[in-house]
Amino acid sequence: PRVPFLAAAGLVLVNWLYGLLVLPESLPPEERRPFSLREANPLGGLARLRRYPMVFGLAVAMVFFSLAQRGLESVWVLYTNYRYGWRELENGLTLALIGVMAALVQGLLIRRIVPRIGERRAVLLGIAIATAGFFAYGLSHAPWILLTVIVLAALGGIAAPSIQSLVAGCVSPSEQGSVQGSLTSLVSLTAIAAPVISTQLFSTFTGEGAPLELPGAPFFAGALFLFVALLLVARVFRRNPPTPSAEDEGDGVSR
Repeated sequence: PRVPFLAAAGLVLVNWLYGLLVLPESLPPEERRPFSLREANPLGGLARLRRYPMVFGLAVAMVFFSLAQRGLESVWVLYTNYRYGWRELENGLTLALIGVMAALVQGLLIRRIVPRIGERRAVLLGIAIATAGFFAYGLSHAPWILLTVIVLAALGGIAAPSIQSLVAGCVSPSEQGSVQGSLTSLVSLTAIAAPVISTQLFSTFTGEGAPLELPGAPFFAGALFLFVALLLVARVFRRNPPTPSAEDEGDGVSR
């Protein structure tokens, strides 16, 4: 049972070596700032993000987006085993399908979709698709429906990269790394809360003593989180309209 963890550790080591030996430094020396231990924590990063109203709003939306995604990862195997009787093979194949679809969307489709509709519309469209996808996951009473939803809901993957691109367009070059790092740190906190929320919902609404037999409850909660993220993003975009130069370029970035 420990072999998958050792394999994952090996992949992380390869990633670390690539960053150490191959990946070039993108920030020139004149743009770098001294390291501050006070800011090297999620709460310090939150204070940094508040200096940029649009970035802060998008960061909060990303938190809700991540709560849904981390919740799905935490309860997927429990859900499919309970509802369809799936074991290791079926779960491994379907999770691989999710990965393949994410790679196709973010590696191929996003470069064709975003230039056509702009980053702002890509964020709104992506979150809307993800919201519908999570709701459909919760209603999938047959395996073939679940597989269909995996393929269609993958288009929601255009949202997160577009948010990161918008964030990058709002801050100076000297703060790119710190702001992106702060955003990542804040989102990482959802890995603590999401598993507790999703597994407790699954436990409450399945098995004997459940007030209502609703194994899809964690996915419905995820759909709710995503809907909140959609409302937050719409509000942020309304309060921070794109500049004329950004509109001319077609990317919708408010700088």
